[in-house]
Amino acid sequence: MRSTAIMSEPWKVANCQGIRVHYQDALDGGGLWMSPWLVDFFDRRSIPKQQRIYEWCAGPAFLAFSLLGKGMCETLCLADINPRAVEACQRTIRDNGLSDRVSVYLSDNLKSIPETEKWDIVVSNPIHFADAYPGDILRYDEGWQTHSEFFADVGKFLKRSGVVLLQENNWGSTVQTFEQMIDDAGLKTIFTDNALPERTDGDHIYLLGAIRKEDRLPQWALGPTPLAPYHVGDRIDFARTGYPERYFTRGWSSPESWGTWTNGEIAELRLQPTKPHGALELVTEARAFVGPSLPAQVVDVMVNGNAVAQLTFESPDAVEKRLRLPLSAVKPEGDIILTFRVPTAKSPAELGMSSDPRQLGIGVISARLQSVAS
Repeated sequence: MRSTAIMSEPWKVANCQGIRVHYQDALDGGGLWMSPWLVDFFDRRSIPKQQRIYEWCAGPAFLAFSLLGKGMCETLCLADINPRAVEACQRTIRDNGLSDRVSVYLSDNLKSIPETEKWDIVVSNPIHFADAYPGDILRYDEGWQTHSEFFADVGKFLKRSGVVLLQENNWGSTVQTFEQMIDDAGLKTIFTDNALPERTDGDHIYLLGAIRKEDRLPQWALGPTPLAPYHVGDRIDFARTGYPERYFTRGWSSPESWGTWTNGEIAELRLQPTKPHGALELVTEARAFVGPSLPAQVVDVMVNGNAVAQLTFESPDAVEKRLRLPLSAVKPEGDIILTFRVPTAKSPAELGMSSDPRQLGIGVISARLQSVAS
């Protein structure tokens, strides 16, 4: 990280669940757009209010301040190796009058944290790469040494049944990357959320939860993470800041700044409406992956396994498509599984456009289900 650039950068303020969080762009390793996902995870898991949460590699502490602002904890402990990140946290504490609820430390990993600190949950959007971005303090963890040291030391700071909850990235790791160091530290992995078995070619954030081997799991950590609820009429934003992954089941690439590509012949969404509904219409805004030798993408749409229509996308620019879902395919209650079959999906590499190996079909910007007259 270029210290001179950081020193000259202007300070910015983000609203994180009602807390004014101070930061500079050079301090944001993705926590600003990842924090809503973590809040959503706490909601879906029905995690009760915690006494004290620690954010490791806090940076400006977007994650922790979001949880505090949402009322998901009473107090926070924050730490970072970067003095500028600590200054950002101190600015936020002063601006929001949080000096009696938030402690912040300048610390290389956990080395300068008082052993009197005890935490219910540890959260982090840590360093995500061990084989890329050398020298970048926000991205590069050489040989996973920082992770290894953290796992080795964190146990003594955890309260009984305290949980470590890390937002990792399949672009740089898989769950298996950390299995041995977690085991060696006397911890065990207790759940994952949104994790893929292989590394990806772009951002794909997943959650990894761990606990001390001798501790019992808290009630909220038992069982799979419930589906994200869907309110009929709500627009699903497929850009990465909208966290569309909560509805993905298979066949999607990593969300980008504008939306998400289908990846492969089949892409699927699973929606869980919050209440009974009548007739529905699917409204999508999407663009096609097309070129001189691929003039259109014809998409077969299935609802709960029933073929309902074909949609043709011919433009590389976003267009809106509307599709009424037959009542025979959608029950008034229960999950709705939307499947998009794209038999002509191709990779840019196949078409000589770039080295990108993904099998692209349509790029979805948004989707929503809305009620219509029967």
